[in-house]
Amino acid sequence: MESFALFSNAKVLGKHAVCLVTVSDNLVTDEHMSANDREVSFKNMIKIALEVAIKQI
Repeated sequence: MESFALFSNAKVLGKHAVCLVTVSDNLVTDEHMSANDREVSFKNMIKIALEVAIKQI
């Protein structure tokens, strides 16, 4: 839902937008990441994504 709003607003304003989506839990297999695991593992992914986004500007 949030990504739709992001891209819709960007289109209306003639801007570019990007969305990074992560999956931490699997409802089918009932696998879940702890809050600490999400914080540690996603931090590197977010850092890389931001570095790539900055290079595109």
